[in-house]
Amino acid sequence: MKQTLRYQIAESDLETVRCPLCSSDDFTPLIDVAPTEGNIPGTRYIDHAFTVVKCRDCAMIYTNPRPRLEWSVARYNTPYETGVAKNRSTFLHQLNSIASYPGGLQIIRERQPGGRLLDIGSSAGVFIGLAALAGYEAEGNDVDEAAVAISQAIFPGQTRVGDVHSLDLPREHYDVVTLWNVIEHLREPVHTLKCVHELLKPGGVVFLETPNHSLPILRANRSVARALGRPTFLIPYEHIMFFTPRTIGHALKAAGFTATTVYTNGWQSVFRHGNVLEEGRRFTRMGERVKKNAYRVLNGLSGGALNFMPVMQVIATKPPSTESRLNSA
Repeated sequence: MKQTLRYQIAESDLETVRCPLCSSDDFTPLIDVAPTEGNIPGTRYIDHAFTVVKCRDCAMIYTNPRPRLEWSVARYNTPYETGVAKNRSTFLHQLNSIASYPGGLQIIRERQPGGRLLDIGSSAGVFIGLAALAGYEAEGNDVDEAAVAISQAIFPGQTRVGDVHSLDLPREHYDVVTLWNVIEHLREPVHTLKCVHELLKPGGVVFLETPNHSLPILRANRSVARALGRPTFLIPYEHIMFFTPRTIGHALKAAGFTATTVYTNGWQSVFRHGNVLEEGRRFTRMGERVKKNAYRVLNGLSGGALNFMPVMQVIATKPPSTESRLNSA
């Protein structure tokens, strides 16, 4: 039997912020998310509406005002969220994500076929295992102690508790850093991407997956959800950043990355000089077909409670060092 968690949030638990991407304070309200829209049936309920806004300067979409960090940490560490039920939730979440992994690995291997790989937000460690099978020296980290405990039981010594800022990780050590459905939760995404940049060797790559919140998709998803009487799964108290191919490209560029490529629903978009250019080339990968079939099965098992939101997979490169460029000339 599913247990619904009911959380209270007061106005004092909220904070109004500048744009997390460009620091502008010029924004316009985009969507008002009612409690019935922003909650996940059978799991969590917060009796509070949230506003999603759009920055007038860089077009970043984000929750504003958003929950304060202290409230988010306290909610995340309730006994239910860290107990047996959380382990079940973590496992189901990994099942929902696993269908994306083959296509993501294919994208990564095209740029970086091997080496050391760090998975930030590694949860129960499923991707670490798949990356190891693909030939990478894989490890991970997560702030969720319950999830890391699961991972440690399967892959001893390959995961650790903590975020990428607090852990003493070696600089210029990794060939690949991955963030699967992490960046939409971050309060300072560019700061984290700059940290990733420091951890990568020159020529290393960062790969991430996040929901694609381009406005036509965002509005269509909301309309369909309303017509079906289902929540929109915006979850604005958890997903506080709503990226599009353009804004994720800007974030990576601001962190020092180049050669950013965005894959959205099988289409490749190339980020060049501040613009996303549609290549018009269709990518049919096994991972896309696997994901669709897995979604149908898992959605049936969950009674239709799984999220349906188009995602984008993004890869970018840390430029080679000056010394490396001179040696290769």
